[in-house]
Amino acid sequence: MLRQRLAGLVLTVADADRSAVLPTLAAAHMPFVLAHNVPQDAAWQGVCVDNRRAMAEATAHLLALGHRHIGMVAGPVLQSDRAQQRFLGYCDAMQQAGLKPAPLIEMPSHTRSDFNLLPPRLRRASPLTAVICNNNLLAISLMGAAARAGVQVPTQLSVMGFDGIETGEHLSPSLASVVQPGDLLGACAIDMLLQRSSGGLRMLAHHLRLGESIAFASAALLAACGMASPFAHEAETAICSVADVVYYGVSFGIQTAGTGVTTAYNKPAHRDDIPAGMKDPDGKWVALHSGTMGFTVNVDELGGAPVPKAWDDLLKPKYKGIVGYLDPASAFVGYVAAVAVNQAKGSSM
Repeated sequence: MLRQRLAGLVLTVADADRSAVLPTLAAAHMPFVLAHNVPQDAAWQGVCVDNRRAMAEATAHLLALGHRHIGMVAGPVLQSDRAQQRFLGYCDAMQQAGLKPAPLIEMPSHTRSDFNLLPPRLRRASPLTAVICNNNLLAISLMGAAARAGVQVPTQLSVMGFDGIETGEHLSPSLASVVQPGDLLGACAIDMLLQRSSGGLRMLAHHLRLGESIAFASAALLAACGMASPFAHEAETAICSVADVVYYGVSFGIQTAGTGVTTAYNKPAHRDDIPAGMKDPDGKWVALHSGTMGFTVNVDELGGAPVPKAWDDLLKPKYKGIVGYLDPASAFVGYVAAVAVNQAKGSSM
């Protein structure tokens, strides 16, 4: 390129601070402007978005949807200064939320996913419920691989991209993404080159494009429990706040404590007055209702059999066909009774 006596270059390199090409161009007095790169040490001129801030905002949006187990997926991170800045932004948002950032999920390629790296993270006790990909091509590849593996997006896994290429909008589900102003970025780079700017970075505005590939964290929890989400995609892509208190039904509330969906409440007033059997020892739930189960016996229907005194009596052959109960699948009281009896008899919920 130097021998061809070009008037100038707009280029993107792997890592602006470690590039051997840029010092060579500068020594040859070849004008150049970096596009997308984020030099931290060298004073090269360039135009980009604030990658760290953009990724922090994307992560914060997933946190606002209730996700707590979020991962970032990227290609070989040492080959991309953008990926390094974006991972820092992800870490910033997780730490600000009081959560420990997960290690980077590093793929062998920048644009093709290896889905085999994800199933172990989806099957653990606190499964991954959302991922943010370093670029949209990687996100599109991951969504395709997830579909082939039988993992539903966003019901089981929310996926967000970065770049905002138009292709993502035509997918089903459509890809949520951080959007960079590509046309404006190119125009600014050419303008800086023609104006022979003295150096420095020009930061352009980014924005978040919502899509059907992200959902409330509750959708992933319901999928893990084998239940369908009651929310439509349109509702699940809306911005929402994380609730301070959630009302769950019996065993489902207890299950959420073991999945990482709920966290310990900060010592509400009078919590110590609640009996030990009606609260989680770690403060993740308290029972709002309690009662005593009883049996109503119509002695005229016993046909001479003695009045049953306990649950074990009802299991005896003489009472077969004359015991009535509320269906646990449709009546909440029947469900509570089934749970109480199962636990009392040493069974599971």
